[in-house]
Parts: sequence; structure tokens; C-alpha cells
Amino acid sequence: MKKLFILLFFSLLSPIVFAQWNLLNQVPTSKDLYSICFAEANTGYAAGTDGTLLKTTDAGNSWSVLSTGTNNMYLESIYFMNADTGIVVGANQGGGIVLKTIDGGATWSIRKNSTGSGYFSVHFADANNGFVAGSWLDGAKGLILKTTDGGDTWGEIYPSDNCLYSTFFLDSLTGYAVGEIGTILKTVDGGINWTSSNPTFSYLYDVYFSSYTTGYIAGSGTILKTTDSGATWSALPVVKSGDLVSIFFASESNGYVVGSGGTILMTNNAGTNWKLSNSGTDKDLHSVFFTDENTGYAAGEGGTILQTANAGALTINEKEISKFNFYPNPATNKIVIAFSNLFPDEITVSISTISNEQLFQKTFFRQNMIEMDVNTFTNGIYLLKIQTKEGVEIRKLLIQ
Repeated sequence: MKKLFILLFFSLLSPIVFAQWNLLNQVPTSKDLYSICFAEANTGYAAGTDGTLLKTTDAGNSWSVLSTGTNNMYLESIYFMNADTGIVVGANQGGGIVLKTIDGGATWSIRKNSTGSGYFSVHFADANNGFVAGSWLDGAKGLILKTTDGGDTWGEIYPSDNCLYSTFFLDSLTGYAVGEIGTILKTVDGGINWTSSNPTFSYLYDVYFSSYTTGYIAGSGTILKTTDSGATWSALPVVKSGDLVSIFFASESNGYVVGSGGTILMTNNAGTNWKLSNSGTDKDLHSVFFTDENTGYAAGEGGTILQTANAGALTINEKEISKFNFYPNPATNKIVIAFSNLFPDEITVSISTISNEQLFQKTFFRQNMIEMDVNTFTNGIYLLKIQTKEGVEIRKLLIQ
């Protein structure tokens, strides 16, 4: 018993590292998932192999299977304009399909069906103007589908000799498409005319713009960035090899890229630096989506859906303070937090439950010793978080 207590005590002294991404276990499929998106904070969809389409209404805690009537299709991309109206596109060896729902996925109708081409990406500039990227199945020509009536009807555009994998439109006129052999296309007239640039020969799988001037492309072992609306593109430093297939920016600074082997890369300085996030899986990841700056999802191989509630731990333990101590631990009535030097700026102290529900927070200024009462807390294990300009550190606190 004494040995057990000693082990418990020393485990409480060590810094805690939050899981960056959590594997959602209530996913009712083992099919590969190629696209995930959310219509609002709690309502999301994931699409994949054999016509698989899933829906959650509780922020990913549970998922239900929707019927699309396309059991032989690879559903490649899904986009919701609002809570009720969405488009999903796909392909198989026989052709491509565009489906639309106006009742939150309860029913779907075919809006375009092709026997000669496949569709890989869908994006809407607004409620009416949408675009789909794809190609002829023989690979001879890339194509763009365009709708101006919310996805009810679609016209075809052929701007490239290479397959197109992704498209992104900033408004009804200005948009981009990327694809094989480094293909990057831009239009400023709604797809009537396109200009081309090829700064790389890598296959490019996804394009995303965080503002009208700043955009990113993820591809085979590469991430590209433009700050002049696509006039020029530069390669960013990549800390992981392999295919990078989906990119999303939760803000102009915070971005995420997912890819093969469970890779998740993230940046908090607009792509200047990237670091690996601990995904907790080696499954290929095909899609990433954030509903706000902290809450994100990634979907991929074998029905894998990951969730983060702390921005993928973008800043947690980015730099540990390591210059403070607190005592006693275990505590009964009060704790003392002592710093080895006087911090010139503010110190924020918070106490949360082990499930990360915040119970207390207070900011102190220019102090090297802080005394806090904890006698109002019930017995149990808590998380003590100290944040300064030098970094963030979280440690376990036992109150008894």
C-alpha cells in the first residue's frame, strides 16, 4: 500500500500532456472516409467508400448512417451551405455523380450523373455559386463543374489537360483549382478564363485560402503558399514526407494539414513553421475541418474520425515554464506557487477538473510567490495550469 501511494504521489508531480487528438469510437463504419465537414458547431458529415455518408448532431460524440442510394460510389467530397442544404460528389470506374440534399441529409437527389468523368472536390462561394473539380476517367482532361442555382443544375468547363483534385472559390468570380503534375489554375471571371502556373511537378491535392491574398496548397511531400493572390507560390518547410492531402486554416495564423500514415502538421504562424501533432493513429487521413479555432476533426482510412478540443495542442506545452514549484501536494486548505525569478508581466493561474472543466481562474501581476485557498474544492485530482509569456504548464493537484 505504501509503495502504491509513493507511485501515485510522484505521478502527481509530473507535468501532464493532454491528448492532442482523440479517436472517436462510436463511428458506425469501417469504410474509408474521404471528406468531413460541419454545417454548424454540432452538425457534421463524413463521406467515403461505397456511398458511405455519416452524420453527427452532437459534435462527433455519435454518428448515424445516411442513405444516398449510391452504394457503388466513392463519395470524395462534401460541402454544406447551411444546416439543411448540402452537396456531395463522387466517382467510380463508370463515372461521376453529384447529389444534393435540402433536408439535412435525410434524402438526396441526383443533380448530375456522368459516365465519362469523375468528381473529386466541391466548394461553394455562396449559397448559389458552386464549383466541382474532376477529370475525364481516362485522365485526358481536367474539368470544372459550375452551378449558379445552388447545385440544382451544373455546366462543364475544361480548363486543363491534367486531372484536377481540388477547387476553392473566394467569391462567385475568383477561384482556384489544383491537380496533377503541379497544376495550379486561377480564374477571375467565374471560370470562363483560367491562367496557369506550375511552380512544382508534385501532385497537388488540396487548396485553401485564408484571405483574398493568402492561400495554401497541400500535395505530395509539399506545402505551397501565396501572399499575392496566386501570382507567385513558394514552398514551405515540411517536417514530414509522404502525401499531404487536405489543408484547413482555422484562422489566418492557425493551419492544419493531414496525410498518409496519420500525419497531422500544424502551424500557428501562417505556415512559416510547421510541427507534427500527435494524431494517435497510423491510418491514412484524408480530410481535416475545424468548426472554430480549438475544435477540429480529421477523417480517413477504416472509418477513422479524430477530434481535438484544444487546437491539436497547438500551444499547450509549446514551451514549458519549468521555473516554478507549488506545495503542498497533496493539499488540504491552501497551496503556494513559487517562482524562481520575478516575472515582469502577468501570470494566469487556473484550476480545472481532470476532464478539463475550468473551476477557477485569476491573473496576478509581478509576483514570485502566490498563495491560494483551495478549501472550497472537494477531495479529488485537479489540473493546475500556469500561463505566462514564457509558455504554459499544467500539473496535477491532489486535494484531500
